Amino acid sequence: MAITKEQVIRAAERIAERGERPTNPRIRAELGEGSYSTINKHMAEWRAAQAEEQAPEPAPLEPEAPEVPEELTAQAQQAAVQLVTAAWRASDARHAEAVEAERHALQAEFDKLRAERQRHDAEIEELNDALVRLEAQGEEAVAAEVEKAEAVRQELAAVQRQHADTREELAAVAATGRADRERITELRKEVEAARGQTAEAEQRERDQREKANAEARKLGDHLSEIMASLESWKKEAAAAKAAQQEAEEAAERERAARINAEQQAEEQCQERLTGYQKQLQEAEHRAVAAEARLEEAQASARRFDALLADLGGDGSERGPGSEDDQPSLPFDKG
Repeated sequence: MAITKEQVIRAAERIAERGERPTNPRIRAELGEGSYSTINKHMAEWRAAQAEEQAPEPAPLEPEAPEVPEELTAQAQQAAVQLVTAAWRASDARHAEAVEAERHALQAEFDKLRAERQRHDAEIEELNDALVRLEAQGEEAVAAEVEKAEAVRQELAAVQRQHADTREELAAVAATGRADRERITELRKEVEAARGQTAEAEQRERDQREKANAEARKLGDHLSEIMASLESWKKEAAAAKAAQQEAEEAAERERAARINAEQQAEEQCQERLTGYQKQLQEAEHRAVAAEARLEEAQASARRFDALLADLGGDGSERGPGSEDDQPSLPFDKG
């Protein structure tokens, strides 16, 4: 911002009050700003005003001086011209010095600003390079996180599909177990009925019936073991289902906290997956064992049916208690 004439005059008066000569460099130092050309212009006006104020009042009219010879007048004029010329030269020299000092100051300020501009440009370039590197690193990190999240989602989807298949298999095994228990109940009822119907059979048939009863008791014990195994399996299946539900809830919690603890969630997920696989394998083993027990029970039931069929169909050596005299068994076929 350009300085005003009033600022220059006040600065010159302050310098003069301190007993110093108000030069252009001192005024600029006093103001802290401004160009030497502006200061010089205002100072010239101020000096002219000071000269007019300090000019002596005109002296009273005196008697006419004697006539001065022309030669002296010419010499006086020449001396005055020389004095004025010297004064102008001195003023021009001071003005040139002031202009040169201002030029040097401006050049130094320009060099300083140019150096600062170059330094700022270098800093901006470094910041741009750092920003590019950070953006590249950020994109790589985001891509890696997205890839990890996608892999975990795929693993969880696979585990959920495996759990769905396991639930279907467990439901089928449970249905089979219920049907077997119903069949066992029917067999027990039939055995009790057969025992009541064969109470008055001949001694030979009684012996055979006792043998059949023994076989039936053995079968009942075996079926009881199977039922106990099925009950145990149901409890294990319920525990596996609860564990599965707990795992699903844990997976939801892990998914919510995955951004802050990706590594921990991945390790925990791997551990849970291993545990679930072990549980599924154990459940499959138990299901296979249950199916084997059911097959054994069915085989025993078939043997028992065959035995009962033999008891009802063998009439080669019958006496008075022949086939026509014997009550029919409810599970005889044809």
